[in-house]
Amino acid sequence: MRFIGDVDKAWQIESRVIFELERILYSNSSSFHDKLRALRAYEKVKKNQIVPISILDKTKQTFVAEIRRRQDNYLAVLNQGRSLIGVNSNYRIAIIHMMAEVWHLYALSFAHLGDVERSILEYNLILEQPLNKKWKAFCKFELASLHRRRGDDRQAADWLEKIIKDHPSLPGWSACAHHGLAEYYKTAGDLTSAARELEVIIQEYSATAWAEIAKTELNELKSPTADE
Repeated sequence: MRFIGDVDKAWQIESRVIFELERILYSNSSSFHDKLRALRAYEKVKKNQIVPISILDKTKQTFVAEIRRRQDNYLAVLNQGRSLIGVNSNYRIAIIHMMAEVWHLYALSFAHLGDVERSILEYNLILEQPLNKKWKAFCKFELASLHRRRGDDRQAADWLEKIIKDHPSLPGWSACAHHGLAEYYKTAGDLTSAARELEVIIQEYSATAWAEIAKTELNELKSPTADE
């Protein structure tokens, strides 16, 4: 329905699906594994549900209203996940990984509203969870981006350096972090250090997609017009 333009009808159907999933999640007669399967479906529906145009104001408040609605959806998933962890802690890590994408979207939503500090707080809370290395590296990169957005380039660089130090087994993320550091040094006017970061990518991460990007940028950096 959503894809053919009938958003209101899609909302009605999704609402009924959510109602049924919540019935399973809240029911004492539902088994833990039924609730776990319901949580997976609940996350997918809640994450993608679109607010019907008919209930949104046609004003500048529309964007904020939509973000707030999404926050409510994300928070509902997180609360359901935490409830399931309370029922069976043996599945804690699996449930947290299931919740990770929604928690990331919840954290990012505050930045969309201009509340960068709250977004930073949420990403730090995510980092405290027993997530795999890829999620950890991803969150550190998001924190670097948020600190750069708030004008704290040094703190942003610190997070990029953490990625390189903490995740040597993830060459793609390490190369990405070196590229971010190159950007940091270029902004600071330290072209020598910027070039060094790009050379590290070329030499140590030649198998990643960042190597060709680094070669191009290093050539531009060393060109006669680079200082103009």
